[in-house]
Amino acid sequence: MVYRVDLPSGWIAGTSLELALGQQSGPLWSEESAVCFSVPANGAVMVDAGLRLLSLANQLDHIGKRVTLEFCPEDTSTYDYLNRIGFFDGLRPNVAVRPDRPSLLGGIALPGRQQRPGRDRNAAPRLARQVAADPAGEGAGELDSAGSAA
Repeated sequence: MVYRVDLPSGWIAGTSLELALGQQSGPLWSEESAVCFSVPANGAVMVDAGLRLLSLANQLDHIGKRVTLEFCPEDTSTYDYLNRIGFFDGLRPNVAVRPDRPSLLGGIALPGRQQRPGRDRNAAPRLARQVAADPAGEGAGELDSAGSAA
């Protein structure tokens, strides 16, 4: 059996992800040995949901569950965005990605786009502090260039 999590269309915030996980025990405590997260066409994963999804997928893999992330092959915008922000860089190697894991991780070079400047190594800790400070996402906080809440 597979515990399936179908994410909604439109903007996917942390609360949307939590609702999609269900009212039961969720995939972490379920008896199913496999979990599949499905991102639909027009599903736009916001940063807080992306962090939660990355963390949960890695936790599930760590405890031995088979994890798959499915992206709509007809609409690659969310897949491309997650690649540009380094989502797949942090994903454990055993987590399956469909259609496929990007061959150039972290958006090193994407056709028609400029190469990304050097990675800000402080971005992840700043984002984690921001999410911890506003877990409900009520500030829908945009971060300024210094990394503090806007």
